[in-house]
Amino acid sequence: MKSSMNAISNIKNSKFTAIYSMIFVLMIISGLVSLPNCGIKISNAAGTNRKVSSSISCYTCNSRNETDINCHDPFNPAMSKYVENCKVPKQNHIGVFPARFCVKVVGKTVETEESLVIRACSLESMDNQCGKFKFEGSLYTGCILTCDYDGCNHGRSSLLINGDHQIAFILILIMLVQTFIGHHY
Repeated sequence: MKSSMNAISNIKNSKFTAIYSMIFVLMIISGLVSLPNCGIKISNAAGTNRKVSSSISCYTCNSRNETDINCHDPFNPAMSKYVENCKVPKQNHIGVFPARFCVKVVGKTVETEESLVIRACSLESMDNQCGKFKFEGSLYTGCILTCDYDGCNHGRSSLLINGDHQIAFILILIMLVQTFIGHHY
C-alpha cells in the first residue's frame, strides 16, 4: 500500500514538474523571463535596457515602391542587412555616435501613393506614432516605430509579446493550469 502511495505521489510530482516547466518555457517565449546573456545590462532613467559600452544593433534597409522587396513585411531577416553596434551621424557634430534605438518607418506618399519602408538605427527615440509625417520633402501617411533592443525593428510581429498581452497570456495560462489540476487531482 505504501509503495503504491509513493508511486502516485511521484506521478503527481512529475506532472507538476512538467506543468511548471511548460509555464517557464512559455514565460521565456512571451518575454516575461529572460535567460542570462554575456552582455552586462543596465537600466537607464527611461527604463530601457542597454548593454554596457555598446550601441544597439538593428536591421537596415530602404525601399521605395518595393525597390527592395526584402525590406517589406513579411520581413525575412536572412535576406536583410543586420548592423551590429550601429553608429550614426549627429546633426551639427563631426563623426558618428553609438545609436540607441532601432526605427521602422512604413508609409505611402499622400500625393502619389508611393510606398516607403525604412529600417534604420537612430540616436533618438521617435516614439511610436501613426499619421502624417514629412520625409525628404514629401508628405507621407503611415507609422514611425521606435524600439530599444537589438534587432527589434525586424517586423510587425514578434515572439516577444507586449505588456498588456503578457498579462492576458499569464491569466489564461493560470486558468488552464488550475483547470488541469482541478480535473486530474
